[in-house]
Amino acid sequence: MPYLPLSQLALEKAEDNQIQEMKLEVFRVQEQLVKFHTKLEDHHHSKAEAEAKHWQAQDQLEATKSQHSSLKSQESKAKARGETDMPFGVVGSKTVFILTVLHLFI
Repeated sequence: MPYLPLSQLALEKAEDNQIQEMKLEVFRVQEQLVKFHTKLEDHHHSKAEAEAKHWQAQDQLEATKSQHSSLKSQESKAKARGETDMPFGVVGSKTVFILTVLHLFI
């Protein structure tokens, strides 16, 4: 390797230092991107879980509404026949419906 003037060596050393600084900065940015990517995946996972719970609750609510409608229909038919000893009665079926709906949020 030929001898270079001192100013040339200083310039090359400064360039090497600048390249090392740039490499370090790229590495830091890559680390930050990995963190952002991980956070994004976590948010997607949380959203998917929340949507699954939402649809499960929605299905349960629809089933409860159907059950309530069926009970109301049974009560109406029993009243039309003059029967008064329904298993739940008017207040009872409303209570069952309310308790079932409240169960969705527990």
